[in-house]
Amino acid sequence: MLMFKDGKPVFYDENGYSGLSQTALYFIGGVLRHVPAICAFSNPSTNSYKRLLPGFEAPVTIGYATANRSAVIRIPAYAKTPDKKRFELRNPDATCNPYYCYAAILMAGLDGIKNKIDPEAEGRTRKRSRVFRSH
Repeated sequence: MLMFKDGKPVFYDENGYSGLSQTALYFIGGVLRHVPAICAFSNPSTNSYKRLLPGFEAPVTIGYATANRSAVIRIPAYAKTPDKKRFELRNPDATCNPYYCYAAILMAGLDGIKNKIDPEAEGRTRKRSRVFRSH
């Protein structure tokens, strides 16, 4: 996810966690709060969940972290410049409808910005996170 306003990156702050702005963290907080609902759009089949297993670089924790492939939201460490600063939602499956999926992600993120949902206050960091379970 990248976001720009008037041609300037919204998600960059050199003093923030991993170079992310407070707005980006609120966006992440909204996505983390709504990720179970996002899964209805991003993981539409039974096989979408069978790939979410520990040990296969699959996102298995509802949390965010820098360069950690097991977190559902990964912040690439190599993206250091303001125009490249972003984060990745790693749970969507290739079988999803990208239009619905991106709309759901955007709605969740904007809810996070609007309501100032802090992912730390939600208890959804890499220290405390829930694990996806494959059934």
